[in-house]
Amino acid sequence: MEMGLEARNPRVDISGETGAGKMVKKATILALMLLALLALPAPRASAQSFDLTVLPAKNEITADPGTTSELSITVRNHAPQAMDIKVYPMDYYITPDNQFLFEEPGHYTYSCATWLRFDRETISMGPNSEAQLPVRVEVPPDAEPGGHYAVVFFEKVLTPEEIATGAQLAPRVGALILLTVPGEIVREGVIRSFSVKSDFLSLWGPSQDKKEGFPVRSLRYRLEVENPGNVHITVKAFMSYRPSLGFGRGEVELGEMTILPGTVRYFEGYLPDPPALGVYRAEARILYGKDLFTFDIEKRASAGFWVVPLLWILILCALAAALYLLARLLRERLPWRIRLEKR
Repeated sequence: MEMGLEARNPRVDISGETGAGKMVKKATILALMLLALLALPAPRASAQSFDLTVLPAKNEITADPGTTSELSITVRNHAPQAMDIKVYPMDYYITPDNQFLFEEPGHYTYSCATWLRFDRETISMGPNSEAQLPVRVEVPPDAEPGGHYAVVFFEKVLTPEEIATGAQLAPRVGALILLTVPGEIVREGVIRSFSVKSDFLSLWGPSQDKKEGFPVRSLRYRLEVENPGNVHITVKAFMSYRPSLGFGRGEVELGEMTILPGTVRYFEGYLPDPPALGVYRAEARILYGKDLFTFDIEKRASAGFWVVPLLWILILCALAAALYLLARLLRERLPWRIRLEKR
């Protein structure tokens, strides 16, 4: 009964504050709390604390069937935090548009991921530290001659705190293994196609390569190179163009890439500083050789393209027509006005 009576009895405010004073006090406290929250440092994402490099990023070795080879990969943690790194191999494939796809070891016939052995599966690294990972490559006695490939991943082990904050994907970096088994080796590169897109409709603004120009030109090139052999090749590509009718010529270095056997890769992009007007002939060259450092084999392909700023020509024609009509209109009205003034 006493509890019921107490609940029904009104409370008496002896603080001396009015209702408006209470509201001001609560608003002030809330504002101070918000300022305190804003002043706190924002939590860093797990990816921000991951700054790992591996050297070398590409490891080329040659090993006979039934032998064991060894190599070493250097791992450097540039972050100010300690971390554990998980080590594991995978297969990889490179799509024609140069995207990497990864599969479990042994997925591809040219895989050597199942031949790799590590002395440890986890590396504990301190802040700003470096570690060496020995890798042993055990080539089976029945290994086929040619190229065999894998990637060794170094993946951050997420801490319980990172998992609690909702982190699901751990960052990682990889080192490629390119192994050649001697024997009947076929090393070849073939240009499947080469094209330069003609430009007729460019009008205004920066071109696709983000360089200013007037009028803007947007010329996209695409060079497809296939490796029909049984071992990888490293290809350097170049492109040159000259006018058949017009003016302006140039040469562009398209870059370097490794092409796995039985695959196609693209050199593609936008022609820097393209010509302004004319008909042109372009030629593509690829260079490769028997190893990563030799480029003594050359293949060529050619293509034609036009550069005609058609929209600008149409705009200029329209302006010329408008000026002609305006001059004709003024000429027809001007004598009539002169006659009126004489009267």
